[in-house]
Amino acid sequence: MVDDFLKQQGLVLRTTLLPPPPRPDLAAPAALSANGRRAFETYLTSPPHKAFAFAPDGSFGWQTARRTKEAAKSGALSACQQHAVNCNIAFVDDAPAH
Repeated sequence: MVDDFLKQQGLVLRTTLLPPPPRPDLAAPAALSANGRRAFETYLTSPPHKAFAFAPDGSFGWQTARRTKEAAKSGALSACQQHAVNCNIAFVDDAPAH
């Protein structure tokens, strides 16, 4: 039924999937362990709004798919602070935090 409707509107289904969006060109914080770098790679390809926090000892936390940047930042800090007290937001969405 949907296919017929689309055809009547001059629209057709794609035969191939659209390519994924490009990966942001951001380097993982140097303090991260192998596990932290894997988490950072997942963070990079996750949808907004998102934030990544880490501490100098390599502890980290991140949140993704939040309604606002502030909610993502708050969640990332909270997740990081479960493992360290000196966490800072390093990235928000696809840019370094300021």
